[in-house]
Amino acid sequence: MTCVHTVFRLLPLFVLALPLLCQAAGPTMFDVIFARRPPLYYAEEGADGAVQTRGVVYERVRAAFAAAAIPVRFVEQPTKRVVASVRDDSQPLCAMGWFKTPEREGFARFSAPIYQDKPWVVVTRKAMHPRLQTYKTLAALLRDGHLVPSILDGISHGNYIDGLLAKARIERATIDPIQNLRKIEASHGDYTILPSDVFDFYRAQNPATTLVALVYRDVEPGEKLYLMCSKSTPDTLIEQFNIALRMQ
Repeated sequence: MTCVHTVFRLLPLFVLALPLLCQAAGPTMFDVIFARRPPLYYAEEGADGAVQTRGVVYERVRAAFAAAAIPVRFVEQPTKRVVASVRDDSQPLCAMGWFKTPEREGFARFSAPIYQDKPWVVVTRKAMHPRLQTYKTLAALLRDGHLVPSILDGISHGNYIDGLLAKARIERATIDPIQNLRKIEASHGDYTILPSDVFDFYRAQNPATTLVALVYRDVEPGEKLYLMCSKSTPDTLIEQFNIALRMQ
């Protein structure tokens, strides 16, 4: 009975896979692009000198594509280039780990959720902590135009925080989250806003850091992350991925 049950669970995946398997004699690599965001997905040099992709979300996405028998290639790109690649739709591809927003739904299609994001926190230097602590909400902090946050360009912080940032004085940074934390620690910028797990990763890698995190009561729990795919990505491929993801 166990064997029969397993066959019936996998049958929808095999049926959906047939059109893609018949398209070509050999496998075609499907690109999954991502902008560095440890500990979810990031590339780093291994002991042998080869660059390896790692991360908790990367492992889940990789396993789902493998279970769906879809050969993939993971490619790291700068944040703004990732969005442009999906928007331009020059080829079928998916970007790993993005919020679903009304704007993005206009130029992309989305998978089932791949991760529940952690709550977002404000990170600053210890010397700045007493001043930032006087504000009880993130909304109140962002109304102080004398304190300027360094905010990553090209990403969404979720609907609530994005709405606050649209009215605030901010500095846009075209770097990755870890580089942005180093920038704050070097006194280039007053604070930043990012998911708590990114700061936890940074703190584990830098035990002597002078950075601290503040949690504000008006910041909602993290939103869901998805694969954000170009419009030309076949529905069957996304559905194959979704089925394999649900089987994990």
